[in-house]
Amino acid sequence: MKAKRRHLQQLLLLLVMMLSTLSATKATSQIIRPGCLERCGSVDVRYPFGTSDGGKECYLDESFLVICNHSFNPPKLFFRENDVPITSMSPADGELRVATSISRECYNEQVSLTGNKDESFSSMYTRFPVSTRNKFTAVGCGTIGIIENLGKRSYNTGCISSCHQIEDVKNGTCYGAVGCCQMSIPEGVFGYIIKAGSLTNDTAIRSFNPCAYAFVADDEAYNFSSLDLANLQNRVTFDVVLDWSVGNETCENAKQGMSTNACRANNSECINPSNVGGYRCICSQGYHGNPYLPDGCQDVNECESHPSPCHKDATCHNLIGNFTCLCRTGFEGDGRNATGCSRKVGPRGQTRLAIELGEDDHGATNSNTTSRFDSLKNHFKMPYDDGR
Repeated sequence: MKAKRRHLQQLLLLLVMMLSTLSATKATSQIIRPGCLERCGSVDVRYPFGTSDGGKECYLDESFLVICNHSFNPPKLFFRENDVPITSMSPADGELRVATSISRECYNEQVSLTGNKDESFSSMYTRFPVSTRNKFTAVGCGTIGIIENLGKRSYNTGCISSCHQIEDVKNGTCYGAVGCCQMSIPEGVFGYIIKAGSLTNDTAIRSFNPCAYAFVADDEAYNFSSLDLANLQNRVTFDVVLDWSVGNETCENAKQGMSTNACRANNSECINPSNVGGYRCICSQGYHGNPYLPDGCQDVNECESHPSPCHKDATCHNLIGNFTCLCRTGFEGDGRNATGCSRKVGPRGQTRLAIELGEDDHGATNSNTTSRFDSLKNHFKMPYDDGR
């Protein structure tokens, strides 16, 4: 009976794995919209964004139409009415990144101005606000950085960083505004002007800090270093994260018009973002991919993740949209890191050595182990030794 049950379990798992493979193959073939440009330089172009090369079917509407400029080597991706390069886009996260310039004001060791440059950025479209994941940063000794909002919302702020010698500066942090200072970006910012300036004529700092710098950048991507005091003069841009959404309605309204609902994948969901109007689509839990395309959300194989989602005494088996952890022979539990896997015990809390030692991990009887256990039974009275 036990062998038959184990055989049925093995057949079931084999069937599940076969179905998972077939489903993944089908989804992969439909991640890219047929006939549309897939890549521009180093950027993967993903629907609802698209170029006009394959016609209007390649992009959701005019605000998602992008241009691949082949005059650059490699080619660069841009919005239609903006000269700021797009460096990456993620339909799954509702984010894209653009390369924005650094504002700077530079001096020589005689404190003579050698160059200054203010910078500005505008997303052009109200559905692409600057993400609150970014921070405004000013770098330098005696540096003031100012950021002003471009738009109807009033937003004007800045910060000052100071230091007298490079030994004052601590790597990895802007805490205390020593060498750098930072300000959060509020919701509802669609464009800005940034300015950097120097507040000191101290000639001693110009050998290691020739410029005052100011920029907006993804907070997770920028980590301050004392080397930035000099080396940022050789850097041109930082990546800024933009949020985006589709439509001009909420999820509740979008679901009522199923023919125009942009969430096309079977295993997708609609969410209302906080930083912008409209709605956004995501793949359901256990799936990943592009929720804006039919069959665009693929099953996630959690068993390939590191570390494993299962307990060390369990085997991971991928399922469609989920996974299961099966404890190995002689163990019981959920197989995950909640209750994990523990050895099976007898009716009085005693470990059933006859079961644990009598089978190997594959369910086969080990005659040598069983023989040794029978020998132990002759010397010790087991609490449940009633012939079981």
